Amino acid sequence: MSACLSRRLAFKLTAGLHRALRNTSPEGFEQHGFLNVLAAVSAGQRGGAAADLEELLAQRTIGPVLQALRSVDVAAVRRSFVSFGCCDVNDPITDLAGFGLLDEAAQ
Repeated sequence: MSACLSRRLAFKLTAGLHRALRNTSPEGFEQHGFLNVLAAVSAGQRGGAAADLEELLAQRTIGPVLQALRSVDVAAVRRSFVSFGCCDVNDPITDLAGFGLLDEAAQ
């Protein structure tokens, strides 16, 4: 991620981003959350060190991730982190709704 950001290269993450926050899958696999990735990309674009990005990627509670996302430049983040994959398109929506981040019209 840091290498792509420093070179201003767009990237996508194609597997494992089923949940909003970092988690351990039922099979025991560690998975980044898509909100963690968005926060880390934003921090990296603002000059954050690799350790700062790693801390955001490791965060398992919503509060610190939302705090990091408060100052995000959405357009800039989308230019870098262009897409992600998950097995069920409802998983991200379900997680966002569970955190109260979507209104009923978006669900």
